[in-house]
Amino acid sequence: MKRILVVFLLFWQIGVLYAQTTAIVNTGEIISSYIDFYSNIGFSKGDIIIYNGLLRLLDNSNSLHDMDLALLSKEKLRLLRNTIYAKHGLIFNSADLQRHFSQFDWYKPLFRNVDDKLSPMDEINLRAIQAYENMVPNYNVRVGDLTGLWLGSYPVAAGYLNSMTISEDGAIEIGYNEMSPKVALHSSGSCRIENGFLVIDITKQRVHFGEYFTDEWLSKPMAGDSKIATLTYNKPVRMVLPIGELEDTKIREYEVRGRIIGAYFMVVGK
Repeated sequence: MKRILVVFLLFWQIGVLYAQTTAIVNTGEIISSYIDFYSNIGFSKGDIIIYNGLLRLLDNSNSLHDMDLALLSKEKLRLLRNTIYAKHGLIFNSADLQRHFSQFDWYKPLFRNVDDKLSPMDEINLRAIQAYENMVPNYNVRVGDLTGLWLGSYPVAAGYLNSMTISEDGAIEIGYNEMSPKVALHSSGSCRIENGFLVIDITKQRVHFGEYFTDEWLSKPMAGDSKIATLTYNKPVRMVLPIGELEDTKIREYEVRGRIIGAYFMVVGK
C-alpha cells in the first residue's frame, strides 16, 4: 500500500508541475518493473530517493544515471550518498544525518562501519555520486570537441543503449533504454561549456513504453503496443556535468577512444 501511495503522489506531482493528467492501469506491474523509469519523468528520481526513502530505486539492476545526478545540489548529493550507507544500518556521527534517516522505518542504526556490506551496485553508485560531489573544471574542452555521438556501452548490447548526441549548433539528445522492461527515456535541449563544465538545458523528455498510460496525449505508437509520452519544460532543467580528457583505452578486446562525461566513461560513436 505504501508503494502504491508513492506512485500516486509521484504522478500527482507531475500532473501539478506540467498540467498533465495521466491514467494508470496495472499498478502492481508498474511498481515491480517500471517505477525507476517513471520516477525520472521530471527528473525527480534523486529527490524521491532522498526525501521519500524509496530504496527500490537504488536496489534495481541499473546504476544511477547522469540525469539522476547532474541537477542535484552538493547537499542533496551528500544525502543521496549517505542513503546507500543508511540502508545497510550505518550509525552516523552527524546530527543532521541522524535526523534525516530516522524518519524512515527501514533505517536501523546498527553498525559503525558497513563497507563490507556494500554490493557491487552500491559501489558503482557511490563512485558516480562522488564524481559530482568532487567534480573539477576542465578548461581545455570546447563544445566542438564533444560534437557527435557518444556511447555509454561498447560494444552496444542488443536492447540496451546509453547515448549522448551533440550537434554543431549545441543541440543535445540524451538517450537511455532497455528491453526488460521495454522502456526508453530520451531528453533533449541545448548545451554549452561554462566554467570548465558541460552545462545542459533540458527542454523536453520523451518516454517510450508499453500500455500503461491511457491519455490522449500519449497517442503515437512506437512499435507494437509501445507508446510515446512527451513532456515539454517551459523553464529548462539545468544540469552540470564534469568532462574528462579524450583518451584511448581498451574495453574487453576492443580498442576505443572516449572520455569521462558526467560520472561514466563514454566512447566515441561510429
